[in-house]
Amino acid sequence: MRRWPTSNSSAGLITEGGEVPDEGTAEFLLNYISDLHEFIARVLAVPPHHA
Repeated sequence: MRRWPTSNSSAGLITEGGEVPDEGTAEFLLNYISDLHEFIARVLAVPPHHA
């Protein structure tokens, strides 16, 4: 399991334990990762174009 790095810029968004305490932020991140996964799957499904 990946632990999210914490820094001053993410203060309060992700805990030292890697949890996201705010439900809205957690939902946003889950949706973002899901959409990114779909995009990557579509890109990888396209056969390479050979010149």
